[in-house]
Amino acid sequence: MNLITSIKNVFHPKLYSESLEVDGTFKLCLVKGKYISRHVLAVFELIDDQDISLQVENARSLIKKATNAIWFFREVGVYIVFTCKTAPSNLDGVELPVDQAGVNAVIIQGVHIIGDSGYHKFNHTNWFGIAVGGTHEIANKLEAIST
Repeated sequence: MNLITSIKNVFHPKLYSESLEVDGTFKLCLVKGKYISRHVLAVFELIDDQDISLQVENARSLIKKATNAIWFFREVGVYIVFTCKTAPSNLDGVELPVDQAGVNAVIIQGVHIIGDSGYHKFNHTNWFGIAVGGTHEIANKLEAIST
């Protein structure tokens, strides 16, 4: 079983009730909640030779389009998961980019990179020292998948 199938089996439908049919570089897009409180778990393949900040911004754009997110009215909190075969060489010492304020239509709450070999690197937002949106549960479940 590959990582994407494993992620879907763990998170859908128990934690994320809806799976969106998406195009492009999406591998998986799971959604929970409606209207004001929506959260997304989106999976993409990591491009090893491309800057991670650019990949996160590209993912944000695709998620915004797929969920019809609008700032102030229909925001979504997002956990982005990038899958890889081996540990990426260009991310040593690099902090994964997450939002520090909720002023976007798509608020990046966490970025994870997981690999078949047990590799798991992640960063989550903390607002006033509090991690929100099931951060620890998501991280623990993704770590269990990658090992």
